[in-house]
Amino acid sequence: MKAFLKNIGLFFLLLIGINVILYVLIEHIYIKDYYKVDLNQKEYLLADSHGYHVGDLNETNGIYNLSQKGDSYEDLKRKLIFLIRNSEIERLYLSVDDHTLSPSREDSNNKELSVYFTQHQDFESYGSYINEKYLKRYVVYFNSKYSSILKHYFKNKLASIFSSAQEPVAWSKLSKEEKNILSNERFNTYFTQRNKSKKLLSSLITIIDLCKKNNVELIGVKFPLTSSYNNVLGKNSFKADSLFNEKNLHVLDFKEAFLKQDSLFIDQDHLNTAGEKAFKKLLLKYQNR
Repeated sequence: MKAFLKNIGLFFLLLIGINVILYVLIEHIYIKDYYKVDLNQKEYLLADSHGYHVGDLNETNGIYNLSQKGDSYEDLKRKLIFLIRNSEIERLYLSVDDHTLSPSREDSNNKELSVYFTQHQDFESYGSYINEKYLKRYVVYFNSKYSSILKHYFKNKLASIFSSAQEPVAWSKLSKEEKNILSNERFNTYFTQRNKSKKLLSSLITIIDLCKKNNVELIGVKFPLTSSYNNVLGKNSFKADSLFNEKNLHVLDFKEAFLKQDSLFIDQDHLNTAGEKAFKKLLLKYQNR
């Protein structure tokens, strides 16, 4: 019996050790700077990868960029609540791009990370709070997303060992046909379903209500697109910006600002370093009006 219990104990110690190693790796390749936030600011930008790629807005525009790749309105709602509780936020710039209410954005999110910004009263029960904030967040075995991230990471590592890595071709250097293929792939990621996500719509409405209740000026932002992706997108939209218009909230529509400047993009709908600088100037013009 003692030998059995000893073996069980060693087995659990091994599991714990493996979990620690994998979590440290996950933190390095996935989490990184997600939790960093300056609470001494009064203006913030909340968005997904579109906002993430405009970089640091604090020095030139006085806006703290809290955007992250993969954030959905559920994640952004959690961040806003955190800011209301812990900062003196006066103005919020929020992404209202055409895809932000897509059902696929509901499935693709950072809830494992944004739970960091929550408190127990944000959940229906204390049990669900413990499960979300601690078990799923720290125990790799309980989190399917962590598993897929690790598989992708090791797959890329192996590929880099057995094949020579090639620098990605700049968007502006791609042929028209290549751009159309990639633009259609992006379109199909978000617009294969017609109906908007009810869950994300509810989160967006909550964000609007929270801003009104706490005297936070709310401004919508539509980020720049390439001409190729804009043509493929057409009039398709889940219309987060329409909700802003209905509630008389201002929207900064930069969607078509750089249509003839492919050199400002890294892909169909994300800005590169040069695009980041151009966007800052564009935003500064609005702020100085």
